[in-house]
Amino acid sequence: MTRRPASHCPTPLEPRPRAPLQRWWARGWRCALLPLLLTLSTAAAAGSQPLPLSGGGQLHQERTGGVGFEFNFFWARLPHNRFEVRDLRLASDAAALYRELCPDATLVTSAGFWGYRPSGAPMPLGLVIENGHRRSPPSRWPGGGALIWQQGEARIVPYETLRGPLEAEQAIQSMPLLIWEGEALTFSDPRSSQRLAVALSDQGELVVAGVVAPWGTGMSLEGFAQRLLELPAQGGPRIRYALALDGGGSVHLHLPSHGLQLGDGRSEYVPNALCFYPIDPPSPPARPAAADDPEPVAEEPGTPPPQ
Repeated sequence: MTRRPASHCPTPLEPRPRAPLQRWWARGWRCALLPLLLTLSTAAAAGSQPLPLSGGGQLHQERTGGVGFEFNFFWARLPHNRFEVRDLRLASDAAALYRELCPDATLVTSAGFWGYRPSGAPMPLGLVIENGHRRSPPSRWPGGGALIWQQGEARIVPYETLRGPLEAEQAIQSMPLLIWEGEALTFSDPRSSQRLAVALSDQGELVVAGVVAPWGTGMSLEGFAQRLLELPAQGGPRIRYALALDGGGSVHLHLPSHGLQLGDGRSEYVPNALCFYPIDPPSPPARPAAADDPEPVAEEPGTPPPQ
């Protein structure tokens, strides 16, 4: 995850630079107005109509709007979907890349972390398994875990599982775990940032959720985890497991069927992505015979079956 340079915001405890008032205002007006904009935006919270997705899912967005400021918490329920990992390792315009990636998918998201080799070249970090092939080895991230697709179902497993042999068709390692067995975990880092997570409901449904916001704002990890646990109050799923994906400027979500992209879309290195595809829902059980159904007619012994 790359970080934007922090802008300089004058504070009352900081000596004011000896410069004309106009220069101070040009540099500090955003910092001066930000509390007011946040106050105004809290009164303008609005949830847009959910967007239908393949496989019976929906994308929900809760936008908080203000003057030049928008905070968007979103979550997508994917009841009959599977996922595939795409090992990309591309330095490209993110918006254009995601627009062309997996055009038949229900939903496409950014995924794992990345760092630098000693040579300075970017590289993916953490375990990456794409279609049964291990593309990147596990990283030592206690407190993290991995999203895996194994024997026809999605699972979120802790870091300890990755220390031994792992047979999986797809896997992406990330950190930290946000929710485990329905309980939010605690975090000491209070910083706010854009967030993205993949989760499993108590019904085994895949869920993708995130926060996109300008100016480096967003939610803390603990606040994000608590927000995921509040989804049932809005008709959403009850989250049992949740794993954070790379956040900050790396956060990106694309809905090919709606042409919708969430995230700033700026150019940067994209190590990998998750593509979610619809699968056929399970067939309903066979209807039991009703009491008034006619009894089957027994064939006479020796009668050949009809051709």
